[in-house]
Amino acid sequence: MDSAGNAYITGQTFSTNYPTTPGSFRQTYCGGFSDAYVSAINAAGSAYLYSTYLCGVNLQGGDNADYGFGIAVDTAGNAYVTGYTNSPVFPVTADCYQSSVAGFDDAFFTKLNPSGSALLYSTFLGGSQFDDGFGGVALDTAGHAFIAGSGESPEFPTTPGAFQTNYHGGNDVFVAKFDFSRVAPKGRVLNISTRLRVLDGNNVAIGGFIVTGTGPKRVVIRGIGPSLAQFISGPLVDPTLELHQGNAAIDANDNWKTRPDGTSQQAEVEGTGIAPTNDLESALVATLNPGSYTVILAGKNNGVGVGLIEVYDVDPAGTSKLANLSTRGFVGTDDNAMIGGFIIGPSDGTTSAVVVRAIGPSLSNLGISGALQDPTLELHNGNGATIAASDDWQDDSNQMRIDPVLRPANPHESALYRILSPGSYTAIMRGAENSTGLGLVEIYNLQ
Repeated sequence: MDSAGNAYITGQTFSTNYPTTPGSFRQTYCGGFSDAYVSAINAAGSAYLYSTYLCGVNLQGGDNADYGFGIAVDTAGNAYVTGYTNSPVFPVTADCYQSSVAGFDDAFFTKLNPSGSALLYSTFLGGSQFDDGFGGVALDTAGHAFIAGSGESPEFPTTPGAFQTNYHGGNDVFVAKFDFSRVAPKGRVLNISTRLRVLDGNNVAIGGFIVTGTGPKRVVIRGIGPSLAQFISGPLVDPTLELHQGNAAIDANDNWKTRPDGTSQQAEVEGTGIAPTNDLESALVATLNPGSYTVILAGKNNGVGVGLIEVYDVDPAGTSKLANLSTRGFVGTDDNAMIGGFIIGPSDGTTSAVVVRAIGPSLSNLGISGALQDPTLELHNGNGATIAASDDWQDDSNQMRIDPVLRPANPHESALYRILSPGSYTAIMRGAENSTGLGLVEIYNLQ
């Protein structure tokens, strides 16, 4: 209720003829199981100020449900609504925190203008399971909005420094605060890396990455080995790097302070803020046009050991982005599992959709012998908590959200689609029942 005594209500309707008013945001039923609605009624209860459906259009005979649970109104007459939706086309605004539905049900949060004719803000909020805005919405005098609800998603979006950033099981309560004084920058993958056991010959580590967009992208590529000794046994003692585009060799490095021609690149690498900590490790600083690139990490003089390929976006404000990293190499057991890492940022940015894949059997179709026959995949957040796992990609609840182009060719391969908040993540690829072989771990940044 506002200060003039006007009442604001929200809820769920199954009616194709729920009363709406001319000029309201949506005047026709969206279809499916149910639609949410928002209605404002004058103080006398004799007329609508406005009335509208709030829903996503039902697609291809689906059973979409939209349900409004909580509503509040500010002194200007803007209405704030929360509830849940499972509609992939629920209306969101360009400045939303989360642009896509992530699971079975997601919470939504929507701000309507005083006439009910337009959305001032609207976003999904959720993860891969059931997340609902059951707890309602409240406002403070500074213009912030607070919503509460329940969530079952291990990767439900949280913010750095929040009270509880890990899922505790069952139905967890969530509280989210929205600040309308600023627009969050779009989340994107800022760093992609893979740790694996690097062998010799055809079993060196081969990483591929894609730059998408309209302009050049400045990146730092690192080949790490000796500094891993503090974490694992058997590191790659003297890693070397090669950068290729197609059949053309672009650059190479052995020992990061010096270029192949003997000149120093120490100042340039240190200027990025991510210089390796060991002189024997390798680094390249490159400005690359959009396209596909290959990085080869090997041991000098056919050395073997555990190494790390890293690709950093050091120009996150540019018009291009890192869209993918895939690394092919030997998948062992224990410390010799293949470990992919990535960082979504900036820390105050929006969510980002990713697909992570673990490929094995289909490599045999490319003439590669010794392929891992049954890869498994685990996804961990920056606290080390497991937020998703896959063995046979078709068993995952979100498997239909994977673009057909990215669906693995073999049912024994693993893949996960998740929408993730800013932070660091780790994908661990192993062989089922401690099997070993050549495998491919891939990380795709979808937005």
